[in-house]
Amino acid sequence: MVIFIDQHREQYGVEPICEQTRITLSNYYEYKARERTPDRLPERIKRDIKLELDIQTGMARQFPGLWRTQGVAAIAARRQDWFNNRRLLESIGNIPPAEFKMAYYQQQKESADGV
Repeated sequence: MVIFIDQHREQYGVEPICEQTRITLSNYYEYKARERTPDRLPERIKRDIKLELDIQTGMARQFPGLWRTQGVAAIAARRQDWFNNRRLLESIGNIPPAEFKMAYYQQQKESADGV
């Protein structure tokens, strides 16, 4: 929204735009001050920036070539695939749950028939 205000401030002025978009003037001016002086950022944002850099550094060390060639999205997709699929399916032989369930019930039926 700040970008919109900056693009149209010459034509309409900051106050009327803020009034129409329901953004307080103090929030707009605080955002602009933070752009000029990063020291004014809240502590949480500063921690998040530092944490993001730490994560990128750690990922670069853990996956040296992968980080440069595939980027964050690909690494996140691999992690999600592991979390949603491989982590859960390894214990049942990496077969779909429905197939495992059918084999389980077939085994139960055969053992009941054999007794």
